[in-house]
Amino acid sequence: MSILLTIAFETKPDKLTAFLELLATVKAELPGTAGCEDIRILQKIDEPTSVSLIETWGSRVEHQAHVEAIVANGGWDHVMSHLASPPVSFYFQEA
Repeated sequence: MSILLTIAFETKPDKLTAFLELLATVKAELPGTAGCEDIRILQKIDEPTSVSLIETWGSRVEHQAHVEAIVANGGWDHVMSHLASPPVSFYFQEA
C-alpha cells in the first residue's frame, strides 16, 4: 500500500524564486527515484513563501532511503539554504 508524505516549507522571501525552480527540477526527476510514485507542489495563495509538497511513495522505507541519500550527498543542505525555518512533514495512509 502506498503512503503519502506532506512536507510544508517556509522559504526565505529572497529565495522563493530559486526554491520554486529547485522544486520544478525535483518534480521532474523525483518520480524516477525508486519508490516515488508522484509529487505535487502547492503554494499558498495568500502566503506565497509557504510551499508544500504532497508525495506518494511505495513505502516509508523507500522514502527514508531517499532522504538518507540526499543528506549524504549534500542536497539537503542546499534545500535548507532556501528556508526560513525547518520543514514540517507527516506520513499518511488511506483510512
